[in-house]
Amino acid sequence: MQYSLDFMHVSLDALKAAWAAGFFDGEGCINIAKPINKRPHATYITYALQAIVAQRDRRPLDELVHLFGGKVTTVKIHGSTYWYLRRHGRKAVEMLEQILPFLVLKKEQAELALKFQKYYDDTRPRRKDIGRSPDQMATLEMFYQQSKMINQRFKEKDWTDQSVANEIAQAGKENRTIN
Repeated sequence: MQYSLDFMHVSLDALKAAWAAGFFDGEGCINIAKPINKRPHATYITYALQAIVAQRDRRPLDELVHLFGGKVTTVKIHGSTYWYLRRHGRKAVEMLEQILPFLVLKKEQAELALKFQKYYDDTRPRRKDIGRSPDQMATLEMFYQQSKMINQRFKEKDWTDQSVANEIAQAGKENRTIN
């Protein structure tokens, strides 16, 4: 089977989004994090969408920053420097919406992430002193568990090793070096 693409009718933005999707499929990670904030008077459970892409060469990440914004940062893992770009919440949605039509490996994860963020935003309490209902928290937990299941299934199929991206994400949160 032979494919042809008429580049005269494809926008530069679409080509860049397709490149970004291919790069993200190979080097990226989408997850719903569940940070637990312990305060002296209470413990708060929350959820957060993250899209992370990591690479030992900074240049592709600079191109992603040019396309989607953000900032490239570094972390040392086992003596090697890795560069990574992390987008959270609505910023992650902006990036995922643009690359979604071109994703292959991470399409299911991206679709779940977009549904999660919409639900998260739609159920955000209007006042800070009022939390989400137990039903809303259960739904957010369901999104979190489904994200974990998809990511685990993705690893079991051995399409790519996301352990470095996950380790970078954790190290970046803790602002530490990995040996």
